[in-house]
Amino acid sequence: MNTEFLKISGRADTPADDEILLRAADVIRRGGLVAIPTETVYGLAGSAFLAESAEKIYSAKGRPADNPLIVHIAYPEDAEKIAYTCDLYYRLAERFMPGPLTIILPKKDIIPDTVTAGLDSVGIRCPVHPAAHRLIEVSGHPIAAPSANRSGIPSPTNAEHVRADMDGLPIREETGLDFAAENGNMHACGHDLHTTMLLGAAKLLKAHAHRLQGTVRLMFQPAEETLEGAKDMIDHGVLDHVDAAMMVHVMPLPVGAVLVSPAGITAPAADYFQISVQGKGCHGSMPHTGVDALTAAAHILLALQEIPARELSISDRAVLTIGALHGGTAANAIAHTATLDGTLRAYGDDLRGVLQERIRHISHAVASAYRASAEVCFGNGCPSLYNNEALSHAVSGYVTELLGEQRLPAISGGGSEDFAYVSREVPALMAAVGTGVTEYPLHHPKAYFDEQALPIGSAVYAYSAIRWLSEARQHEADPSGRILE
Repeated sequence: MNTEFLKISGRADTPADDEILLRAADVIRRGGLVAIPTETVYGLAGSAFLAESAEKIYSAKGRPADNPLIVHIAYPEDAEKIAYTCDLYYRLAERFMPGPLTIILPKKDIIPDTVTAGLDSVGIRCPVHPAAHRLIEVSGHPIAAPSANRSGIPSPTNAEHVRADMDGLPIREETGLDFAAENGNMHACGHDLHTTMLLGAAKLLKAHAHRLQGTVRLMFQPAEETLEGAKDMIDHGVLDHVDAAMMVHVMPLPVGAVLVSPAGITAPAADYFQISVQGKGCHGSMPHTGVDALTAAAHILLALQEIPARELSISDRAVLTIGALHGGTAANAIAHTATLDGTLRAYGDDLRGVLQERIRHISHAVASAYRASAEVCFGNGCPSLYNNEALSHAVSGYVTELLGEQRLPAISGGGSEDFAYVSREVPALMAAVGTGVTEYPLHHPKAYFDEQALPIGSAVYAYSAIRWLSEARQHEADPSGRILE
């Protein structure tokens, strides 16, 4: 179900007419969003415009006093304007509005309606874009944050961060389920389960808010598969005032089983790269007049396979994959250019750096040997994920308290995880929840996940947060006794 949305447009010196404002009141009454462009309200003329508009919207007949007003503000790359606008809204709310106010500040539409609706249903209001966390300090007003503590305002200490990624994959689903995706994209890595688990945790945390000894920040993250989402959110302040962080990922384990990662690295660093080979195109009957980029690219591909085969020891853990080779456009023409697309995964930053340099050196040298040239471009990537020892020990105990003793083999897959960026900023931990062992692995068109694992994941998120905050509060008087070192 899509959230109803209305944008009030116009210039700051031209107030919106009454008909539009009454429509806005109706949209708000039905739980929709009303957007007034930030540029419209910035400055003195904008203040008058917004004040008049807000008074008419807030005082519209038939609007329940306890129905929250959700204000959607376009996000410019200007914190001063955003802070000014938020401050203005809060002052207007204090004057005109009997109910609560939530301000949503999206950089782009990346949060599904189902997520915000799920949080709304349990009384948690959150900004769509994490830039709002920074604005808590800039504006000096408590913009509603994704927090389940009793005050609703993030605490400067004793705050835990729990994360769920949300994105899918460009894979055509072949599960045959009655709710299978039909748009060529699929949740083949279980991120829809992660989102659902965190929504369930939000409900549990809200129901047990009286037990919280600090703040729980919920991170609904986009763009994990491209290894971009976590870093972008960190850059916009999502980890400000956070003491610890935790994530859950579904795994092919018995349904409902929970595996807490041991201390150390449990997910490798990853890099996407492209090798562009430049040759000289010519007629296929006269190859001596050109430089075959496709031949050079083929030899680069073969040469790169020697890295894992002959340059890594038995103790080195790395995988190098060339997943795509493109070159040429006609059967009777020598290829002018060619590209190779690949991924590199390595456990440890030093090994990662060595392999990156070897890929560059081999590509340049082999291309030169065939009279071509090559450029290597490393794009999106992430470091290895490091699990904090004290946090791993603590959460292992919480899971045992919650579910009893479990005997599961330690697993360490080759998949990378951009939660690694979080683990480089604060003590962090990755846990796995079993959704059943099937013949189809993650990222397969027929990947299937048993939904009986959902309440287990929600409980692990919520219980771990409650227990960790409780222990953190008990130890905060004694810095030497902190549960995270």
